[in-house]
Amino acid sequence: MPDGDTDVLQKLESLRNTTQDFRGDIDCARNKLLAHLDKGAVLSGEPLGAFPEGKDKTFFEALQRICIIAHEACFGKSRGEMSTVMCGDVIGLRKTLEFAVAFKVALSESSPENRRWLYSCLEEA
Repeated sequence: MPDGDTDVLQKLESLRNTTQDFRGDIDCARNKLLAHLDKGAVLSGEPLGAFPEGKDKTFFEALQRICIIAHEACFGKSRGEMSTVMCGDVIGLRKTLEFAVAFKVALSESSPENRRWLYSCLEEA
């Protein structure tokens, strides 16, 4: 394996460890909500899980770095750092999660009629 490939693999492995570490923090909540659809846990209104403050930022930084390294390895150059106005998989995921959090806040602070409207918007989307 050429030295450049070994270097890329080492960088990606290190970043993979960062993303897997974050996954360990959110797996319990993920399993309750998505994998097993634990209706009781979801309906209880209790938090499904948590992760240490700032760990999400570290995760997204690692994910962004993975994309940059992979692009450089495939195309010989970087597209540069992704910004919040630039489209991309990492930015798209991040914006989707931000919208989900905003929707949850709007839902929790809404009147019953507004909740129905918000749910109808969600169904249409």
